[in-house]
Amino acid sequence: MSSWSLNTILHIKCNKHNGCVEHSKYGERRKPYVNVIVPLPHTCQELLARDPTEVEVIIGHADDVCSVVDGSVNAHGNCWRVTIGNDLHDDDLQRQFDSPLADFEIVNLMKAGGIFFEGIRYSFNFSFEEDTSSRKGYVFRESRLLARQLDMKPLPAGTFLYLDEERLVMTLSRELNSVRVTLLSTISGQVVNSHAVTPPEGKFDITLIVEIFKEETTDFVSEYFDIENPEERIEDFDEVLDNMKMYLKDISKIKR
Repeated sequence: MSSWSLNTILHIKCNKHNGCVEHSKYGERRKPYVNVIVPLPHTCQELLARDPTEVEVIIGHADDVCSVVDGSVNAHGNCWRVTIGNDLHDDDLQRQFDSPLADFEIVNLMKAGGIFFEGIRYSFNFSFEEDTSSRKGYVFRESRLLARQLDMKPLPAGTFLYLDEERLVMTLSRELNSVRVTLLSTISGQVVNSHAVTPPEGKFDITLIVEIFKEETTDFVSEYFDIENPEERIEDFDEVLDNMKMYLKDISKIKR
């Protein structure tokens, strides 16, 4: 069987189709494969060798799209917002985070420590809109993944919605020659402060120690809630003060 060239075959087909423009076009194409010089992508080693651009990344909570806030689901979904620090002034990079993310995406981003975008290696320094160890940062600990990443105890979803109702329960317990004072949050159930009140050696003034204890406690609670009248946020505070007097009297008998 004789061999036929591509041009010959297409020429015959064109004759059959009465000079079809489409077939004529292909018949004139002698080299269907065109050589194109395309740069190869960078290797991981080349990318990692680049000096990173340090970027401040702030993680916040998007109340307006939170399923816990609107009451649809008692769990946080795609309601974590990423904001690039103002020092960079890179609108294109910020647009990559215009949509709120899920908690696992935030955690993956924190573990990665940065991204490559448009040929630039960015190294992220993470912070949160609120101190995650403070009551205002409760919301970040309501995600088990975020709490685990922060090495903190998780809180039930929706705890942050009841901050205005939070009170502190104070308990006293005897420890040899001192009194252990513990403050617990009524909404998180966690200890927010714990310390010992230890009277001086020998004879001491119980009334004075109780007054100092009261002042130091109200100062702490005032700072904790950022309010001017802290005593109303301590449950049964007068009863606690009476119990403190009783414990101190018992200690004074031993020290005589």
